[in-house]
Amino acid sequence: MFNFDRENMKKVMIIVAFGVILYWGLQNLELLGNAIGFIVKLIFPFILGLAIAFILNVIVNVLERRIFNKLKTKNIFFKFKRPISITLSILLLLLIIIFLVFLVVPELVRTVSMFAQNIPAVGENIKQWLENITTNYPDISNQIKNINLDWNAINDSIIEYAQTGLGAILNGSINFIMSTISGIVNFVVGFIFAIYILLQKETLIRQTKKLLYAYLPNKISNRIIHIASVTNKTFNNFATGQLTEAFILGLLCCIGMLILGLPYAVTIGVLVGFTSLIPLVGAFIGAAVGVVLIVVSSPIKALIFVIFIIILQQIEGNLIYPKVVGDSVGLSGMWVMVAITVGGSAFGLIGMIICVPIASVIYTIMSERIKVRLRKKRLVIR
Repeated sequence: MFNFDRENMKKVMIIVAFGVILYWGLQNLELLGNAIGFIVKLIFPFILGLAIAFILNVIVNVLERRIFNKLKTKNIFFKFKRPISITLSILLLLLIIIFLVFLVVPELVRTVSMFAQNIPAVGENIKQWLENITTNYPDISNQIKNINLDWNAINDSIIEYAQTGLGAILNGSINFIMSTISGIVNFVVGFIFAIYILLQKETLIRQTKKLLYAYLPNKISNRIIHIASVTNKTFNNFATGQLTEAFILGLLCCIGMLILGLPYAVTIGVLVGFTSLIPLVGAFIGAAVGVVLIVVSSPIKALIFVIFIIILQQIEGNLIYPKVVGDSVGLSGMWVMVAITVGGSAFGLIGMIICVPIASVIYTIMSERIKVRLRKKRLVIR
């Protein structure tokens, strides 16, 4: 028979309250969605700050472990290791961004402008190249020769389309400016919040533990802390592995292009490495820009580059990424592929990036639970 003591009554009231809230939410989905959206908008700067703090914390931890922890405790640099590490981390990220902007963007703008001006010449070069490689196939060669495209008209159409798009952008300039200002404000607030988090992260962790143990049972508090620890370790390993993989891929791309005598080797290598931070498909984004850069100089070299990048992408997707990133987060190559596919289908680009570490956290926690249950059943499965 059920005992209606104070503790059980409290549980019943919680279940009833949850049921009422759930029923109300299902009956007012639109209102609930608007309320959630409003709350997310309010706390977005702080969510952004947490993300910035997490990225910077990876570098801060490396600097503190590898450099400052080797100093004597009386050393003035050791006393200020946290502010110095945060400053160096910010400067390092700024240098990377500036390097990418000044190396890649000007070259890309110049090449696209040149490409737009030389569309007729590029088109004729491609046509002549196709005619040369199909000389042994008269039917195909004659069809190519009979292709007469008005490249000037095509060029004018592209310019007109660009101007139309520019006009649409100008028409929405007020909204664009307002959203830009809002984005800047959110970023500044989030950045300041991230600095506070990094400066006081040990204190925040201690306060969070006190809060958990004060209001929750010890077993649940231990579980939450364990999951948080696994999540932090996994995301740190993922970030480190992803950066390592991007560096390896960019370096291989640059070296391969130099060996093949392709132009813009350094620029495209950096671009491919940077875009490969998007798991598995990012390198193709950088490669697409690389094709635009190279095709102005030589369609044949652009084709060689496409073949080279496809081969490199196969090596990256089947060997480098599963080995470097998969091992760093404790997932096999198969599960990495599954996580990226599901994440990309459900949440797009962001899903592709974050679903690998999320899958690793779930995999680790489930593995631990399975081991405990098998141990209780005294089963050993090999």
